[in-house]
Amino acid sequence: MEKKDINKEQAPEEGQRFSLLAESVADAVVVIQDGRPVFFNRSALKLSGYSPGEYNETDFSALIHPKDLIKLLERYNRLLAGEEQPAATPVRFLDRFGQEHWVEAATRSMTWRGRPASLNVFHNVEALQQAARDLSDARRVLEAICRSAPMGIGLWRERRLMWANQACYRMLGRSEEDLAGCDARVLYADLEEYERAGRLLYLPGGPAEADVRFRRGDGREIVARIRAAALDEHDLSQGHVVTMVDLSREEEAERELQDLKSRLRQSQKMEALGVLAGGIAHDFNNILGAIMGYTQLTMEDLPAGSQERDNLDQALKAGERARDLVKHILAFSRRAGQEKRPVSLTPLIKETLHLLRPALPPKVELRQKLGPENGPVLADSTQFHQVLMNLCTNAVQAMQSQGGVLEVGLEDVELDQAQAKRLGGVVGLRPGPYRKLTVRDSGQGMEPEVAARIFEPFFTTKGIDQGTGLGLAVAHGVVRSHGGAISVESAPGQGSVFYVWLPRGLGAPQSVQTHQGPLPGGSERVLFVDDEASLVEVARRMMERLGYRVETFSAGDQALEAFAADPHGFDLVITDLSMPQMSGLHFARKIRQMRAEIPVLLCTGFSQALQGNTPEELGLKGILMKPLLWRDLALAIRRALDDSQG
Repeated sequence: MEKKDINKEQAPEEGQRFSLLAESVADAVVVIQDGRPVFFNRSALKLSGYSPGEYNETDFSALIHPKDLIKLLERYNRLLAGEEQPAATPVRFLDRFGQEHWVEAATRSMTWRGRPASLNVFHNVEALQQAARDLSDARRVLEAICRSAPMGIGLWRERRLMWANQACYRMLGRSEEDLAGCDARVLYADLEEYERAGRLLYLPGGPAEADVRFRRGDGREIVARIRAAALDEHDLSQGHVVTMVDLSREEEAERELQDLKSRLRQSQKMEALGVLAGGIAHDFNNILGAIMGYTQLTMEDLPAGSQERDNLDQALKAGERARDLVKHILAFSRRAGQEKRPVSLTPLIKETLHLLRPALPPKVELRQKLGPENGPVLADSTQFHQVLMNLCTNAVQAMQSQGGVLEVGLEDVELDQAQAKRLGGVVGLRPGPYRKLTVRDSGQGMEPEVAARIFEPFFTTKGIDQGTGLGLAVAHGVVRSHGGAISVESAPGQGSVFYVWLPRGLGAPQSVQTHQGPLPGGSERVLFVDDEASLVEVARRMMERLGYRVETFSAGDQALEAFAADPHGFDLVITDLSMPQMSGLHFARKIRQMRAEIPVLLCTGFSQALQGNTPEELGLKGILMKPLLWRDLALAIRRALDDSQG
């Protein structure tokens, strides 16, 4: 049976005006009679998704959500009974696909073709609801921004606070209850400042900015940068949105920046001085090597117990002290050779203090506060001993006149990221477990400008004959080379406290064995090369005294030519590391290319030039530290030759 369009078939002539009116509105208009639509406009078709024929056969109950249908029918029945009802009620309109659409439904009774019917107008409110949701979302986003903003944000109306974020409360040091609706007059430092801010900020026009003084709830005065913008430039009574930035925080950040710059300059200065000191130490090492070498050779020519031999023995001891001074300089420049092993600091500290105690003045009391040993540190025990001696000596000298207490402490600490960054300065430390050494004295203390320079080399406040100014600089270099940090706290009349942080390592403490007995010798043929002529000559005489046949050169290219002429005529090669035109490592590689099994010894004043590589990784039989001592040279040659011979 063909479906009929009731709108066309049943629209009487007198209803044409109603039809034209219904089609002219954007809302869906539906006339319901006997539970079915008998009239609907195009907006109703668009909202439902039905075709005109489908709409004719659709029951009205299928168009309204079941829960809302009862409410709509009850409303209609009350209207028929003459009861007053709201103009419209929200319901969910269902389209042909079952999708819900929120509408405002207005229902009135009417007569359609002489019979009772209901006129239903459905106003789609989804766009309005979406706009409300968008507005709510925007409000939540704005509130989140205000809550998380580091600056203070507030709404002021006629200079009374209507709303503010937590940053504003914190900045002013007051609670939300204290500030709610309060007069701004009580927040300013004084009445004059309140009036000045009013003249500068709350004026017609664009946003205004000024720095003003506030008084916090705790009485402290702060300076804040205020920026005020009117909600309505034509009606200032609507209020102003005001942002506040605490300039004291900016000043603190500026101080931190300046402190970081100062640390950077200090680090660069220490690095430059380290390079200079390292170069001086290298040259001095060569000079010292010749002096000590010839002294040892001459002593062997003199009878034991003679005055001449005793004199030279004193000269040799002076040379050894000079050698230790070179080690200090190299330690400061971070170029000294280090033998880092797992070291237990507690017994090392006790041993050092045991040696120090007899030398203390009677008026200086020594105290120890050594905590439990929870793990070793990876350190050069000799250098750590020197660091502790330098710190203790410095403390004792600070109490020389009036006496006092020298306290040495050791404890385990855990550094977090912020602490490690602060202690390490520009260089930085790794967060983690550390052993913290404390050396405290009750001496005269230092002025801030003195404490700031205390780790600089050759800086000293002592007299000419009382110190070199290297002790604390050496301690600084050693600690840094161990991946640690050193700092000082001091004030005039309050004494000084030095802190040393060393990272805890893994493994068990180890001991170092020394060689004893007469100097070993041999008859093998040795090639020796060093660019310092005096060292070449003294080394030749030392080795010849030991029985070896020696060929010496002061240039690497000449030594290579001699070796290339007779590669199997030599049993051992000894080369200096730092030579012009050709380094010792490059020279050794050239030698091994011609004869892979030849043993090679390398001489150097600082082992860190090897960049952490072991002698085996570089194809070497060993490292000889300058200045060369006869015993060290003899033992190293014999060991290298014996190892290569199987």
